[in-house]
Amino acid sequence: MQNYHSSAPLSILIVDDTAVNRLVIGSILKELGCQVTEAVNGKAAVELILANNAYDMVLMDINMPIMNGLEAIHCIRTQEAVQVHTKVIALTAHERESTNLANAGFDDILTKPIILERVAVLLTKHFPHFQHSSPNTDYPNTPLPSSEQPVNLESDNPMILLVEDNQVNCIVATNMLNTLGYEADITNNGCEAVTACAEKQYTLILMDIRMPMMDGTEATQLIRQYSNYVNTPIVAVTANTSPADIMLYKQSGMDDVLAKPLTLERLKMVLDKYLQMTPEQVNTAKKAYLAGFAVLDHLFLKKVTLNNPKLLVMLLERFIIETTKQLIAMEHAAKNLDQHKLLHLSHSLKGGARSIGANRLGEIAAQMEMDMEATKLQTISQYLQDLQQEFLNLQTLMQQTPWNEE
Repeated sequence: MQNYHSSAPLSILIVDDTAVNRLVIGSILKELGCQVTEAVNGKAAVELILANNAYDMVLMDINMPIMNGLEAIHCIRTQEAVQVHTKVIALTAHERESTNLANAGFDDILTKPIILERVAVLLTKHFPHFQHSSPNTDYPNTPLPSSEQPVNLESDNPMILLVEDNQVNCIVATNMLNTLGYEADITNNGCEAVTACAEKQYTLILMDIRMPMMDGTEATQLIRQYSNYVNTPIVAVTANTSPADIMLYKQSGMDDVLAKPLTLERLKMVLDKYLQMTPEQVNTAKKAYLAGFAVLDHLFLKKVTLNNPKLLVMLLERFIIETTKQLIAMEHAAKNLDQHKLLHLSHSLKGGARSIGANRLGEIAAQMEMDMEATKLQTISQYLQDLQQEFLNLQTLMQQTPWNEE
């Protein structure tokens, strides 16, 4: 275990609606010698801060009921004393949100899942008197859970042509497509795309606009001259999405626009709009994708619980209690077709599951969250069934594992 200490205890407020997340973060902070207070939403946090402006730092989740993190930071920053004294840190799974969160008034971000090393680096950065020693290797430096893992896909899935000259963008887009159960061929410019379409039939084309040799609009015009590509969906993938730009893309023969930088959610919406996989294809791709996620990542779980068996068991017990409540609440929300409640519950379950290394359960919840954002309420029943089955698998594995002997 790494040895950390603070010469003067830091007072830190944790704001997160998920009890498991609060337990994980609180345990890490206490291990680092900090004094910890908890709040379950932004409103409660604002009230605590205004009543007792003695916190050195606030760790604030973004997505919460009653008052979310963005609303809370606005309230906090209107108080001059708080603005000067207290560091407010956004808890987020997406590092790419850092600029927007900084503009909203946050001092920094702490990316999920939360581990001791990340917290220590954050505290060292903002408090010069906080120090930590060099690490040793009591446990492996395991990779963090990833929501973008390659999977084995069925060859009869709809075929996509990705036209992109930037190799990094190609990797990002391909990983996202694989995540969603699709294969893709890649060409690096418009000329190659036109040639590829002459040799093979694609069901969807994702077309970059600015490329060497031939840009996306010219390539689209040529592809549309093929009789078998008159009705094939061609989607512009670009950061230029002004009304004038979109009109230009439409005039060249493109059907839609997908804004850069790509997100899994936006890509999924486009694929759902233009591609219709058979139920068998969807089920096969889904099973293959989820098989790439661990039911429970033991090494990661030991890491977030600081190699402490008692803390590990306590965390798992809390997780089972909270998840049971969440699944019951989901059933009630599903009966009432309460899309907002289902969105919040799936987001909360996703975060809680990933925070302990229950990656497969977390990924099912993440997929449900995306569908709830897109108001695809017809998928609720299947998600509830999948979540309940995976939760049962997880509990069985927990019971079969001798945690004190590992």
